[in-house]
Amino acid sequence: MGNQKKWWQSTNFYIALALFVAGIFTGIPKIETAALVQSVYAVFAAAVAFRDKVSNPKLDWQGWLKEKNTWNYLSVMLVALVPTLSPQFAETLRSLFDNINMGNWQGAITAVFSVLTMLWYAIRGGGTAGLATEKK
Repeated sequence: MGNQKKWWQSTNFYIALALFVAGIFTGIPKIETAALVQSVYAVFAAAVAFRDKVSNPKLDWQGWLKEKNTWNYLSVMLVALVPTLSPQFAETLRSLFDNINMGNWQGAITAVFSVLTMLWYAIRGGGTAGLATEKK
């Protein structure tokens, strides 16, 4: 326990901080370089996610997908590549993975419908689906 790093000494902390700072620039409209910044942001997030997998060869793919940092990086990549996706998209994908992994087929089917609904609204261009209790 004496050799354990503090939270601010962790590589993952600084990577998440860099992704946060870069994320500020990806949401700014009317910038000609926004697409370039978003692409670099997505590639950086994907590279860090796969670096975590490669740096730990004993970790199988299923174990890698159970890691919180993996989902953090993959969700950043998704949002950078497809900004029209709902903010809950990555969380719903993780729910789908977790339900399949646990054998909870009822939860998996529900998550599939949620993912498909979010994709429908992202592709159709009608914005996010919103909550069922919201009045429009």
